[in-house]
Amino acid sequence: MLSARRNRLVPRGLIAAAVCTAVALSGGAVYAAGDSQWSQLPAKDSVTVLEPLDFEAGIAPTSAGIQAVVAKPLAEKDLGPSVGVSVIDVGSGDEVYSRASATPIMPASTTKIITGTSVLTAYGPDHRLVTRVMRNPTGTDLTIVGAGNPLLIDGSGDKRSDYGETLNQLAIKTANAIKSGGSSSSTFRINYDDSLFTGPQEAPSWPKNYVWDLVVGKISALSSRASDDVYNSIPRDAVPTAKKFASLLKKQGIKVGGGVSKVKSTKNQELVASVTSAPMSILVGQMMELSDNTTAENLAHLAGVKLAGSGSFTGGVQAAQEVLSRLGISTAGLVLNDGSGLSRKNRITPITLAQTLKASALSENSAIWAVQSTLPVAGLTGTLVNRFALEATRPGRGVVRGKTGALSGVNSLAGLITDSSGRLLTYAFMADKVKNPDKARLAWDEAATNLSKCGC
Repeated sequence: MLSARRNRLVPRGLIAAAVCTAVALSGGAVYAAGDSQWSQLPAKDSVTVLEPLDFEAGIAPTSAGIQAVVAKPLAEKDLGPSVGVSVIDVGSGDEVYSRASATPIMPASTTKIITGTSVLTAYGPDHRLVTRVMRNPTGTDLTIVGAGNPLLIDGSGDKRSDYGETLNQLAIKTANAIKSGGSSSSTFRINYDDSLFTGPQEAPSWPKNYVWDLVVGKISALSSRASDDVYNSIPRDAVPTAKKFASLLKKQGIKVGGGVSKVKSTKNQELVASVTSAPMSILVGQMMELSDNTTAENLAHLAGVKLAGSGSFTGGVQAAQEVLSRLGISTAGLVLNDGSGLSRKNRITPITLAQTLKASALSENSAIWAVQSTLPVAGLTGTLVNRFALEATRPGRGVVRGKTGALSGVNSLAGLITDSSGRLLTYAFMADKVKNPDKARLAWDEAATNLSKCGC
């Protein structure tokens, strides 16, 4: 059973955007395919099987109908002069409402929609990242090799975290291997290999205070966190992670000497031990639900490794562009400098976001289902938990799904809605010259709520 935080995620097929048979879990647990901890199915009597969603059922929305319900919130003056909106009817594939939807706008964290799409396309939802400890056959040097896992938690005992096996489990496995091999009396030196990622650890377009103010960690192929409470657990990069591993190994009775050194693992080294992350769908879900910037950048770098041959900011951007093109999504006006949306130089059009969300809901793009199924739920989870609380927006609670985006002067919301007739819509509301962020958020929440009540 997963923790309360993880239970807030919704399994594939539970929301209206799902394309396969939906499953309602009365117990609240969440499961993803491919791993014993996440692939258990609930008891038969706790499952309600729903009919697959018919995208063409219900009332097909019209531009005039959509216009009528969004006109009032979109007239909010504090949204500023730079506003873009796109609403797509998934059943027909048509954009049924547009306001400057082809205009590039600073997206903030709605960039993570594209990052999730990119990394899931590259690896699939069930892929796990494997952090390894390697050893030369005749030596006492141990090398911990980073796999880009952004959620390698210290942990305690032999218990997994919400996000997979832990650094402590890696130390336990390594110590057991050393002891069984008859080398427990030797003194070992700890090295690290973080070469999977290259280039700068901070995006050149970020203000320097982002890392210092803990908005995002330094991006490294080898990183770890003290706990799975990501709000209060600051990511460590390679050197402190290697040092933490050394200290955990000592607690297992293994002698460790000297400092830690950066090396490149070689083919003649032997595998000593390894630990795996949660499935990629869970990592993407954590990024989407909590808008975790460090996780987003690691996932973008990983997409770059797979699709562009470069685990870097540049590689991540190239991978995103390739995936969007592959999916037939417009890249006109697209400018990306990172995967989290922290860069103020990023530009995405509303229609690109709405099209990306539409792609995640279609069966032919089954690898990217986690993009839509892990979006925060209005009034209930993640970055939307404290929104949709006023009388005008309360009907959207539990119905609207959306990824938020906010920087100074920037406010955006993009996601999926099933309207009152059962029609699935994707939407992107964006503004990057916002005068009052509170009023901008309320305007977007009201517009999304109105869409959910509409059979337009």
